[in-house]
Amino acid sequence: MVQHPLETIHTDGLGSIFVVTDESGIMTELLDYNPFGTERSSWSSTSEDGEAESQKTYIGEYSDKELGQSNFNFIPTTC
Repeated sequence: MVQHPLETIHTDGLGSIFVVTDESGIMTELLDYNPFGTERSSWSSTSEDGEAESQKTYIGEYSDKELGQSNFNFIPTTC
């Protein structure tokens, strides 16, 4: 059985994730954003490359780091 550690996600007033802590309260990820959501910096104590691994980032929306895009729940409509 794989054990998954308990993590707590800390958000700011917009819902953006800026800190993730483990079950001991030790910071495991730190994220910072420029205005309009571009990532300023990220850090992780658990990933091999030191980059944060959270899928939800700016204003709590999912982001795809490979594509460099975020899903802001946009649903295209036709006229």
